[in-house]
Amino acid sequence: MTNPIRHHRKRRGLTLAELGAAIGVSHTSLAYWERGEALPAPEHLNRLADLLGLSSDKLRAELEAFRREYEQRAVAKVTNAAALRR
Repeated sequence: MTNPIRHHRKRRGLTLAELGAAIGVSHTSLAYWERGEALPAPEHLNRLADLLGLSSDKLRAELEAFRREYEQRAVAKVTNAAALRR
C-alpha cells in the first residue's frame, strides 16, 4: 500500500520540498509522514488536505489505514525474525 500523502503529492506533481514549504514543515518531516514513521499534527493535516485536494476526514482515514498496515507489517517482521531464530 502506498502512503496516501506520497500518492496525492505525486499526483499533484509536487516535491517533498515544495509541499513541505507550502504547509510550513521541513521536507524531512514530510518524509517521515510518507514512510509512516509519524503522523502530521492536526493543524498540518488540515493544510495538507487542502493542498492535496482532499477533505481532512478523507486524508485522516487514508492515513489511519496506512498506519495500521505499517504497524501490522512491523509486527510480522518481528514475528518472522523470532520464528527464524528458533
